[in-house]
Amino acid sequence: MIIALGFSSCSSDDSNPVDPTNEIINDNNEIVKDVDQDVTLMAGETYFINRGIHVTEDASLTIEEGVTIKNGESSYLLVEQGSKIFIKGSAGKEVVFTVNTQEAKPGAWGGLIVNGQAPINVDGGTATAEVGDAIYGGQINDDNSGSIEYAVFKYGGNQINSEKEHNGVTLNGVGSGTKLDHIAVYNASDDAFEWFGGTVNATNLFAYGSQDDIFDWTYGWTGSVENIYGEHNSAINNGENDRGIEADNNGSNFQALPLSKPMITNLTLVDKDNVGSNGLKLRAGTAFDLTNVVIEGFGKVADGAATKSIIDVETLESIGHIEDATSSIEKLKYMAANGTELTYSVKAGSGQEDATDAQIEAVKGFFGAGLDASATGAPQALVTWGKSVAVGDSDAK
Repeated sequence: MIIALGFSSCSSDDSNPVDPTNEIINDNNEIVKDVDQDVTLMAGETYFINRGIHVTEDASLTIEEGVTIKNGESSYLLVEQGSKIFIKGSAGKEVVFTVNTQEAKPGAWGGLIVNGQAPINVDGGTATAEVGDAIYGGQINDDNSGSIEYAVFKYGGNQINSEKEHNGVTLNGVGSGTKLDHIAVYNASDDAFEWFGGTVNATNLFAYGSQDDIFDWTYGWTGSVENIYGEHNSAINNGENDRGIEADNNGSNFQALPLSKPMITNLTLVDKDNVGSNGLKLRAGTAFDLTNVVIEGFGKVADGAATKSIIDVETLESIGHIEDATSSIEKLKYMAANGTELTYSVKAGSGQEDATDAQIEAVKGFFGAGLDASATGAPQALVTWGKSVAVGDSDAK
């Protein structure tokens, strides 16, 4: 059964009539219970979420173009394994997730979590999401959790407890059958995007203003992103603005398989005010393929001097992937800000264990060989789109 839910745009001629029992969405367009049957949010409507909502029981949630979803402080949206989400925004008619009546600031609500059945590299092959106690992971490489196109997520990253908080968008074991294109995250209090394993690919990801890492991966993510832009926002600097990319294989088992090794093409990381620490933090056994990369700033400048390296590589496993060419980088350009220089930190362990001189030189030589002043990073069209739809405080309350 398919339920199309919306009020001002529906008529007696609609092929999917409004749910007459108001089981999932009430008369005020508030989603009040988990989506356990196929539901469509109608184009141009505004909806409200004030609690954690799961898409469950193999149901599909379709969100048509131009929809705005206003979220209360305790709200989040989680798509469980086997269920699907279809966000069908379009250029100029993006689907926007934002705050409801609370202050528009980082961490004002939760975020989007998608749980798939693609491989992750933890013991047993499955894990439980930090939010919602829902399982993710499996053995289906091409698992399909739906599609997300032209979507904007503002002010997410709500604190769950002292150790857990939401990201703007969290992708848990999501498979390559899922489509991700033109997604923007604005002013998240934790990471903008985080991948926990999976095989999902994406195009045109934009992030502006996160109070932790901009992009983060772990647990054996093996997908790809083409066209990806991230920028720190000094206006929301909380002293903890962190890396451009934080990358792990598995923090408990650096040699776990599948090996984290995403392919990232056309990447720009910007921190002109040097509020973040490392541009790249590559550790815990991760590998990577990076092509056409521009990094500007970072280094967490204090008293006129950088206090953090721009490129930080930790653990013998991550160093080894550089030495044996499992990892690759082509066309890297570093752009100084406030007097910073391209600097490196290379450690043999996840703490402060020193690497050998040969290992340090191998890492420097690897990145040095990739330096290319012709690198362009993310396309300007993505930057223009992202800043036009995400950056600013134009939300109607």
